[in-house]
Amino acid sequence: MKKHWVIGVVVLAILATGIVANATVRSRTAATETGPPGGVIRSTRYWNVGPGAEYDFDSGNITTVQPLRLTFPAGASYDAVVTITLGYRTSPPGDRFVASLLVRKGAKYGPIVSPNPNQWPIAVSTVPSSLTLTFRLTTLQGGTEYWFSPSVNVSHRDGNKASISAQSVLMVVDATQLPAIPPPSG
Repeated sequence: MKKHWVIGVVVLAILATGIVANATVRSRTAATETGPPGGVIRSTRYWNVGPGAEYDFDSGNITTVQPLRLTFPAGASYDAVVTITLGYRTSPPGDRFVASLLVRKGAKYGPIVSPNPNQWPIAVSTVPSSLTLTFRLTTLQGGTEYWFSPSVNVSHRDGNKASISAQSVLMVVDATQLPAIPPPSG
């Protein structure tokens, strides 16, 4: 009888310890912060009607959007990750499409800053579809204005006509300040 009583108390103690430990873990989880981590500069832009491209035989039209203009705090350099989510529709199979991020330094027609990768292929879809793409930029200079624009285009036409249109475009720029590089001593 004592043996059963001792085993019961041990089992009860183990269960109580598990319940307390689980409550502690849950309370710590509930206190977790959401959003960008400290030191990240986040900026977003939404376009209801996005970029597009339409070609008919030997003429074409490319539609652009107003760029997101950002200036990071002066006195530092930044790495940025740009995420673009967009809805789109394309012409029928046989054509090929790409999405890219255009970044200009200093002005609308300033020098181009190349992201990595330069572009992503987009799957053909004659019905409304969506996708999310990520680009990386390195060593953006603080105190300089940058112009960010999403873009889509036809990279290959199978016939005389081809088109892609984007809508509901969300662009998020997350920039992280790079550590300062000390001057050489000597």
